Amino acid sequence: MNKTTRICFLFVTWVLVLLAEHLYRDELFQASLPFIKRIRHDLPIDKGLIKHAEKLVSSDSMLIVFGVSITLLDFEHISVTSLGQSSALMIYSLQKMLVREPRPFFVDSEIEVWSCSHLEFGSPSGHSFLGTTGYTLLWAMILVYFKASRTTWVLSFVLILFPLTMVIVFTRVYEGMHSLDQVLFAYL
Repeated sequence: MNKTTRICFLFVTWVLVLLAEHLYRDELFQASLPFIKRIRHDLPIDKGLIKHAEKLVSSDSMLIVFGVSITLLDFEHISVTSLGQSSALMIYSLQKMLVREPRPFFVDSEIEVWSCSHLEFGSPSGHSFLGTTGYTLLWAMILVYFKASRTTWVLSFVLILFPLTMVIVFTRVYEGMHSLDQVLFAYL
């Protein structure tokens, strides 16, 4: 598949995801409220563990991502990583202003939030969106820089990148900070 075909495929996929998110947003949000309560009841996890997992996308960890890119990569690859993360932040902010969907704990008082300094709208999930973008860009630039094989790309995605981003997504829903549609929208 050539580069133009890949870009067209990604654009069409993105449009379809936006359309699906728009069509099913309310249903997913409403389904999230009992889901959050149920997973907390059925799967009790220590708050401290959740807090540690949350640190995967704190501002400190994003500085570490940037530091790793400066240490391992040349200027061209650092620039792509930084530009990609800056673009992601801009897109994230724009989407949050346009979508204006409440967080689950705004709607359901039974959902206790352990800590929240974010009282703006919930969609898309910033942790999911920026964490996925940051780690994916850094990982891709490292693999490109070191000319990794296709097998390395696939294995590293399946064994490292996907589980890491899923931990981020899970903790956001488990904490009641975001609904399923908000993390899905951010992740995709």
